[in-house]
Amino acid sequence: MQAPNEESKSRPQEALIVGLGLLGGSLGLALRAAGWRVRALVRRPEHARAAVASGVADEAGAAPAEVARDAGLAVLCLPLSALEPVYRDLAGFLARQAVVTDVGSVKAPVVPRLDAIARTHGHRFVGAHPMAGAEKTGMDWARADLYQDAGVALCPGATADGEAVRQVTRVWEQAGAQCLVIGARLHDEIVSRTSHLPHLTAACLVHAALADTPGAEAALLSAGGFRDSTRIAAGPADMWTEILEENRAPVLSALRAMERELAAVARHLETDDRAGLRAYLAAARARRAEWERRRGLTDPGPGERLAPDSAER
Repeated sequence: MQAPNEESKSRPQEALIVGLGLLGGSLGLALRAAGWRVRALVRRPEHARAAVASGVADEAGAAPAEVARDAGLAVLCLPLSALEPVYRDLAGFLARQAVVTDVGSVKAPVVPRLDAIARTHGHRFVGAHPMAGAEKTGMDWARADLYQDAGVALCPGATADGEAVRQVTRVWEQAGAQCLVIGARLHDEIVSRTSHLPHLTAACLVHAALADTPGAEAALLSAGGFRDSTRIAAGPADMWTEILEENRAPVLSALRAMERELAAVARHLETDDRAGLRAYLAAARARRAEWERRRGLTDPGPGERLAPDSAER
């Protein structure tokens, strides 16, 4: 017979995933591939059967009493509006001192709400936001490599201790991601420009390009640039409305910054300022090359890292 500590070491790590859309389903696939045991709480019994059949979860059910009882680690992969009500319904079934985390795109208004529920039930809450996703949603689009090399922001609540942060870090590292502990307000300010503004920009570009252009001609005279620049505009309108409303003030600030950039470009064209326009485009190219370098997306060679005043002719 194994000693208790040996038996504990031999057990697979276990996570309860609540919600199996693209994010939850992909996390289930990634964790199971890493040797974890995954329980899943879903809305309907047929979704539970599909989750097990597709390999997303080892065990799944539509009632908390079936799959959530005494869970020590729960990941809420839900829309922002569902986080509080679902967590409240679920909280009493989780283990005392359970670690609870989420995948929401906005943190400053959300972390205190969920942290309050955690405090009531003796849980430890660590807000999380994986910078990964796609314009397609639902478990059918889940894939095990969705989080590979993705960044994940961790915004611990007041109930979280160091061990809770380490547990949530372990979840995302096992899925292939890299974690960054960051304050919730700073997180929201940054993603308002790097995630939320791009979505609005893509939506604006769709309207500006296609509203007054005949469909057949626009389809023929658009290629990879338009397709890639507008891909994320295909995301779910309801989900993005929630995100933008929850992060309203930082998003408005990001939009004002975008307005200033567009006005600067317009001035270069209005005044026939060829040198100014060229310098603006070259600076953007250089900044993007530096971003790629920092993200490890490319290995910049000669000419890739450009000075702000240089560009190919």
